[in-house]
Amino acid sequence: MREQEWQGVLDIVGQRATTEARTISDDELSQAILKLEDDLGFPLTDEYRTWLEHFAYVEIDCQSFFGFSRLDSLSEVQFDWISRGWLAVASDRCGNYYVLVHNGEFGLPAPVIFIDMIRGIEEAYIFASSFPKFIQGSLEGEKFNDSVEHLNTEEQLHLERTWPFNPNIAREFDPDIFLAKNIHLPWHDDPRFNEVK
Repeated sequence: MREQEWQGVLDIVGQRATTEARTISDDELSQAILKLEDDLGFPLTDEYRTWLEHFAYVEIDCQSFFGFSRLDSLSEVQFDWISRGWLAVASDRCGNYYVLVHNGEFGLPAPVIFIDMIRGIEEAYIFASSFPKFIQGSLEGEKFNDSVEHLNTEEQLHLERTWPFNPNIAREFDPDIFLAKNIHLPWHDDPRFNEVK
């Protein structure tokens, strides 16, 4: 996603989501981000750094997106993930996490994966090919479902699952998700899509 597009997504977040604006100065935030990176042992992606510069905390529907107000606790969440270059950046508020993978481990520079804490890391799946796509999809994913209402019943059945759980919608919205390696795709447990790679 180009920088201008990412800025547009950030603007939409500010308009449509419940947000907590940051209240510390630019210098204080820069120092806090540098400390976080030092604690983590790896640099944040440019997009996530920009996110932290804009927001303290964000809620979109049933998801909580971590901003700079969580900086102190982020490096303490799931230490074993952090040692792999993973950082929890959001929660579904049911105890599960969306994790930004900073080390290219799954064949993409920095995808977002979903970890169900009951099912464990072995059942984790890629949720979006990048942090900007994750945010954009969280804001706009439903529009893909609305766009199939004109289709006949059989076509709708093929498209009934929402982003990112439908490969047909994913192919349109976030095609880079198909480049992921050594991790499940979001629809891996749906028998209708077993043949989709």
